[in-house]
Amino acid sequence: MCMYDYHAPPPSFRKDLQESFGPAHLYAEEDAKLQKARDILGDVAKDMSDEDLSVHITQFQYLLECWMDQYERELFNGLTLQELLREG
Repeated sequence: MCMYDYHAPPPSFRKDLQESFGPAHLYAEEDAKLQKARDILGDVAKDMSDEDLSVHITQFQYLLECWMDQYERELFNGLTLQELLREG
């Protein structure tokens, strides 16, 4: 569980995300994701390599998931929504 402090995602996090999309769509979805990030970030991502941008996206996704887990635990008596649904 992460608090508001940023902790780098475990090495398997990026691989797990990529595998969840399936190999057939991996490259097309990755390209679309990178292009969307570049559109949103504008000049900030202009000189960033695809690999660096992808790493930043993965880190941001991990951070958001940590925040959401923490928020859900505050709402649902120490459980995430996913854990709560498994219980019921």
